[in-house]
Amino acid sequence: MYLNQVSLIGFLGKDAELKTTNNNRDFVVRSVATGRTWKDKKSQEYKRETYWHRVVARGNLTKFAQKLKKGEHIFVQGELRPRHYGKPVGKGSNKEEVTMYVADIQADTITRLRPGASGEETEETVSNRSSEDHSSEAA
Repeated sequence: MYLNQVSLIGFLGKDAELKTTNNNRDFVVRSVATGRTWKDKKSQEYKRETYWHRVVARGNLTKFAQKLKKGEHIFVQGELRPRHYGKPVGKGSNKEEVTMYVADIQADTITRLRPGASGEETEETVSNRSSEDHSSEAA
């Protein structure tokens, strides 16, 4: 048995990046910030770290992810999708290609947790999950 499930609650970074696959299918890339806070034992000061996650929204989520604005509070569910690509590093004759490893979150549900700029007052959820997937969550 395997489980590849990611759940994040965080805030959107920059505005949506609309991209198109080689098969002419649109998808949106979003940056979601999460973080942690702790008290430093030596200094007794509170410290904060922010982590940025690359979230990819396809299918039914594309338009919804596109209309969300920077700074909005969201809940994302999906799966981790590792990938790699080549990146040229160096200058002139010292240039070489380095393999970069990243992990995207392939979103299957996005929920807006706070009112948006349009003044909406309720949470709004959009999902690529089938109705059978949701029935188990209601229990």
